[in-house]
Amino acid sequence: MNAHAISIALCLALLSGCAATPQLPSIRSGAGVSLTVAMAAHAEGRTDISNKAIGDDAKMGAGTGMVAGALWGGLMCGPWFFICAPFVAMVGGGAGALAGATVGVAHALPPEQAAQLRNRLTRLHQSHDLLAELRRNITDRAARNWQLTTDALNTQLMVELQPLQLASAHNGQISFVLRVLVSERPAPAAPSDVPAQKTYSYTSPASPVAVWLDEKSDFVDTSLSSAIAQLSTQIIAELSQQ
Repeated sequence: MNAHAISIALCLALLSGCAATPQLPSIRSGAGVSLTVAMAAHAEGRTDISNKAIGDDAKMGAGTGMVAGALWGGLMCGPWFFICAPFVAMVGGGAGALAGATVGVAHALPPEQAAQLRNRLTRLHQSHDLLAELRRNITDRAARNWQLTTDALNTQLMVELQPLQLASAHNGQISFVLRVLVSERPAPAAPSDVPAQKTYSYTSPASPVAVWLDEKSDFVDTSLSSAIAQLSTQIIAELSQQ
C-alpha cells in the first residue's frame, strides 16, 4: 500500500470514529447524597413524535456522502490531501444527509394517526405518573447504596426526566425513547462548580401503531415501567462502581 492510499485509509478511520461515552464520578458506598428527581422544565406532559426513518436515512446518507467525499478528495487533492480531503468529506456528508432526510419524509406517520397517538398519550400522562415512578425507582435503589440527605455539602445528584419521544419507522411501527439527564456535583463542591452530566437513554422495540392505540391493553404502561426500571438500575449501578 503506497503512502497516498495509507493517507486515505487513515482519514476514513478518523471520520468513522465516535466520541467516548461520558462517565460520571462514582460515589462510594455509604456516602451522603442529596438526591433530587424532577421533570425537566420543558418536559411536563409533553411527548414528541418524530419520524425515525428521517434520522436513519439521514445518517446513512451522511455516512455514504462522507466516504465518497473523502475518496474523491484523496484522488483529486494530490499532495494537499490532508488539507482538502476532510473538507470535501464534510461537504459530501452534508449533501448525503439532505438526500437521506428527503427520502425519510416520504415515510412519515399520517397526520390522523399522529393526532390519535397524541390523544392517547395525553390520557396516558394523566393516568401513568412517569415522574413518580422514576422517583420511586431511583430513590429505592439509591437508598441501598448511600445515605440520602438534604445536606447540600454532600454529593448532589439531580435526575431529570426528559420528554417522552415516539419514533415512527419505515414499516409503520412505533417505538419510544425515554431519556434521563443525570447531573452530579461531587462533595466537597462550591455552588458555582459545574456539575458533571450524562444522558441515559432507553429505546423500546418497535410495535404496530394499532398496539399503541389499543387502550384496553396495558402494553404501553408495562413498556414504560420496564424502561424506567432499566434506566434506574443502570444509573445507580454506574454511579456505585468502585
